[in-house]
Amino acid sequence: KPREFRLLEVMLRNAERGFVLLAMHQGNWNLPGLCGALGGFPFDVIYGEQKHPDFEAMIAAHRNRMPCGFIHVDDTPRAMIQALKGGRSVGLFVDQRVDAGDPVPFFGHDAPTVTIPARIACRLGTGVIPTGIARLPGARFRLTMAEPIYADPAAGDAHRASIGMMARVHRQFEAWIRAQPADWC
Repeated sequence: KPREFRLLEVMLRNAERGFVLLAMHQGNWNLPGLCGALGGFPFDVIYGEQKHPDFEAMIAAHRNRMPCGFIHVDDTPRAMIQALKGGRSVGLFVDQRVDAGDPVPFFGHDAPTVTIPARIACRLGTGVIPTGIARLPGARFRLTMAEPIYADPAAGDAHRASIGMMARVHRQFEAWIRAQPADWC
Protein backbone atom coordinates (compact mmCIF):
# COMPACT_ATOMS: atom_id res chain seq x y z
CA LYS A 1 0.00 0.00 0.00
CA PRO A 2 1.24 3.53 -0.68
CA ARG A 3 2.47 5.45 2.37
CA GLU A 4 -0.35 8.02 2.05
CA PHE A 5 -3.02 5.29 2.23
CA ARG A 6 -1.35 3.73 5.28
CA LEU A 7 -1.36 7.12 7.04
CA LEU A 8 -5.04 7.63 6.16
CA GLU A 9 -5.86 4.15 7.48
CA VAL A 10 -4.22 4.97 10.83
CA MET A 11 -6.11 8.27 11.00
CA LEU A 12 -9.43 6.50 10.28
CA ARG A 13 -8.74 3.73 12.82
CA ASN A 14 -7.83 6.19 15.58
CA ALA A 15 -10.42 8.91 14.90
CA GLU A 16 -12.71 9.89 17.75
CA ARG A 17 -15.35 10.70 15.14
CA GLY A 18 -15.79 8.80 11.91
CA PHE A 19 -15.34 10.40 8.50
CA VAL A 20 -17.84 10.62 5.65
CA LEU A 21 -16.52 8.78 2.58
CA LEU A 22 -18.17 10.08 -0.60
CA ALA A 23 -18.04 7.99 -3.75
CA MET A 24 -19.39 8.08 -7.29
CA HIS A 25 -20.61 5.27 -9.51
CA GLN A 26 -17.22 4.50 -11.02
CA GLY A 27 -15.45 1.27 -11.92
CA ASN A 28 -17.04 -1.45 -9.82
CA TRP A 29 -19.04 0.79 -7.54
CA ASN A 30 -19.62 -1.86 -4.88
CA LEU A 31 -15.94 -1.97 -3.98
CA PRO A 32 -15.81 1.14 -1.76
CA GLY A 33 -17.75 -0.93 0.78
CA LEU A 34 -14.56 -2.95 1.26
CA CYS A 35 -12.38 0.00 2.27
CA GLY A 36 -13.06 -0.41 6.00
CA ALA A 37 -12.06 -4.07 5.92
CA LEU A 38 -8.99 -3.29 3.79
CA GLY A 39 -7.96 -0.42 6.05
CA GLY A 40 -8.93 -2.00 9.37
CA PHE A 41 -11.34 0.76 10.41
CA PRO A 42 -15.04 0.55 11.35
CA PHE A 43 -17.18 1.38 8.34
CA ASP A 44 -20.87 1.52 7.44
CA VAL A 45 -22.46 2.16 4.05
CA ILE A 46 -25.79 3.75 3.28
CA TYR A 47 -27.93 1.65 0.97
CA GLY A 48 -31.42 1.49 -0.48
CA GLU A 49 -33.37 -1.47 -1.79
CA GLN A 50 -34.02 -2.08 -5.46
CA LYS A 51 -37.63 -1.53 -6.48
CA HIS A 52 -38.09 -4.95 -8.09
CA PRO A 53 -38.24 -7.65 -5.34
CA ASP A 54 -36.44 -10.35 -7.35
CA PHE A 55 -33.63 -7.99 -8.25
CA GLU A 56 -33.40 -6.82 -4.63
CA ALA A 57 -33.14 -10.45 -3.42
CA MET A 58 -30.26 -11.07 -5.84
CA ILE A 59 -28.45 -7.85 -4.83
CA ALA A 60 -29.08 -8.40 -1.10
CA ALA A 61 -27.49 -11.85 -1.26
CA HIS A 62 -24.24 -10.21 -2.38
CA ARG A 63 -24.60 -7.02 -0.31
CA ASN A 64 -25.03 -8.96 2.90
CA ARG A 65 -21.63 -10.60 2.42
CA MET A 66 -19.83 -7.25 2.39
CA PRO A 67 -17.51 -6.79 5.42
CA CYS A 68 -19.15 -3.58 6.62
CA GLY A 69 -22.20 -2.33 8.47
CA PHE A 70 -25.30 -1.04 6.71
CA ILE A 71 -27.52 1.98 7.25
CA HIS A 72 -30.78 1.99 5.32
CA VAL A 73 -31.36 5.22 3.43
CA ASP A 74 -34.62 5.73 5.34
CA ASP A 75 -32.66 5.80 8.63
CA THR A 76 -30.33 8.56 7.45
CA PRO A 77 -29.28 11.00 8.91
CA ARG A 78 -29.98 9.87 12.50
CA ALA A 79 -28.14 6.54 12.14
CA MET A 80 -25.34 8.23 10.23
CA ILE A 81 -24.81 10.74 13.04
CA GLN A 82 -24.78 7.94 15.64
CA ALA A 83 -22.22 5.97 13.63
CA LEU A 84 -19.95 9.00 13.14
CA LYS A 85 -20.16 9.95 16.82
CA GLY A 86 -19.23 6.37 17.67
CA GLY A 87 -16.05 6.56 15.57
CA ARG A 88 -17.44 4.62 12.59
CA SER A 89 -16.89 6.10 9.15
CA VAL A 90 -19.87 6.16 6.80
CA GLY A 91 -19.85 5.89 3.02
CA LEU A 92 -22.38 6.81 0.36
CA PHE A 93 -22.70 7.73 -3.30
CA VAL A 94 -23.30 11.38 -4.10
CA ASP A 95 -23.22 11.51 -7.90
CA GLN A 96 -26.90 10.91 -8.57
CA ARG A 97 -29.22 13.74 -9.48
CA VAL A 98 -31.08 15.16 -6.49
CA ASP A 99 -33.77 17.59 -7.64
CA ALA A 100 -33.94 19.24 -4.22
CA GLY A 101 -30.15 19.47 -3.93
CA ASP A 102 -28.05 22.60 -3.69
CA PRO A 103 -26.43 23.90 -6.89
CA VAL A 104 -22.74 22.95 -6.81
CA PRO A 105 -20.39 23.36 -9.81
CA PHE A 106 -19.66 20.12 -11.66
CA PHE A 107 -17.87 20.22 -15.02
CA GLY A 108 -18.66 23.93 -15.36
CA HIS A 109 -22.39 23.66 -14.60
CA ASP A 110 -24.37 23.97 -11.41
CA ALA A 111 -25.56 20.46 -10.56
CA PRO A 112 -28.25 19.76 -7.94
CA THR A 113 -26.16 18.06 -5.25
CA VAL A 114 -26.93 16.41 -1.94
CA THR A 115 -25.05 18.40 0.70
CA ILE A 116 -26.52 16.83 3.85
CA PRO A 117 -23.58 14.40 4.41
CA ALA A 118 -21.13 17.32 4.27
CA ARG A 119 -23.39 19.38 6.54
CA ILE A 120 -23.41 16.53 9.07
CA ALA A 121 -19.60 16.35 8.86
CA CYS A 122 -19.44 20.12 9.49
CA ARG A 123 -21.65 19.94 12.54
CA LEU A 124 -19.70 17.02 14.01
CA GLY A 125 -16.30 18.57 13.27
CA THR A 126 -15.14 15.81 10.98
CA GLY A 127 -14.29 15.68 7.28
CA VAL A 128 -15.42 14.15 4.03
CA ILE A 129 -13.12 11.93 1.97
CA PRO A 130 -13.62 11.61 -1.79
CA THR A 131 -13.30 7.93 -2.68
CA GLY A 132 -12.80 6.52 -6.18
CA ILE A 133 -12.42 3.20 -7.96
CA ALA A 134 -10.38 2.82 -11.13
CA ARG A 135 -10.45 -0.25 -13.37
CA LEU A 136 -7.06 -1.84 -14.01
CA PRO A 137 -6.10 -4.51 -16.54
CA GLY A 138 -6.94 -8.10 -15.65
CA ALA A 139 -10.16 -7.54 -13.69
CA ARG A 140 -8.35 -5.58 -10.98
CA PHE A 141 -9.29 -2.29 -9.36
CA ARG A 142 -7.55 0.53 -7.50
CA LEU A 143 -9.30 2.16 -4.55
CA THR A 144 -8.26 5.76 -4.00
CA MET A 145 -9.10 7.78 -0.93
CA ALA A 146 -8.23 11.46 -1.34
CA GLU A 147 -7.15 13.77 1.45
CA PRO A 148 -9.96 14.62 3.91
CA ILE A 149 -11.83 17.83 3.18
CA TYR A 150 -12.89 19.90 6.17
CA ALA A 151 -15.27 22.84 6.49
CA ASP A 152 -13.79 26.25 5.79
CA PRO A 153 -14.15 28.19 9.08
CA ALA A 154 -14.64 31.40 7.07
CA ALA A 155 -17.76 29.96 5.39
CA GLY A 156 -19.95 31.23 8.21
CA ASP A 157 -22.48 28.44 8.62
CA ALA A 158 -22.72 24.68 8.03
CA HIS A 159 -24.87 25.08 4.92
CA ARG A 160 -22.39 27.35 3.10
CA ALA A 161 -19.46 25.28 4.36
CA SER A 162 -21.09 22.08 3.07
CA ILE A 163 -21.50 23.59 -0.42
CA GLY A 164 -17.81 24.51 -0.41
CA MET A 165 -16.86 21.01 0.71
CA MET A 166 -18.98 19.43 -2.03
CA ALA A 167 -17.45 21.76 -4.63
CA ARG A 168 -14.04 20.38 -3.65
CA VAL A 169 -15.40 16.80 -3.79
CA HIS A 170 -16.76 17.52 -7.29
CA ARG A 171 -13.36 18.82 -8.41
CA GLN A 172 -11.76 15.56 -7.26
CA PHE A 173 -14.46 13.52 -9.03
CA GLU A 174 -13.91 15.57 -12.21
CA ALA A 175 -10.19 14.75 -12.13
CA TRP A 176 -10.88 11.02 -11.76
CA ILE A 177 -13.52 11.10 -14.51
CA ARG A 178 -11.19 12.97 -16.88
CA ALA A 179 -8.45 10.41 -16.20
CA GLN A 180 -10.72 7.44 -16.97
CA PRO A 181 -14.05 8.64 -18.43
CA ALA A 182 -15.24 5.14 -19.38
CA ASP A 183 -15.25 4.12 -15.69
CA TRP A 184 -17.95 6.60 -14.66
CA CYS A 185 -21.58 5.57 -15.07
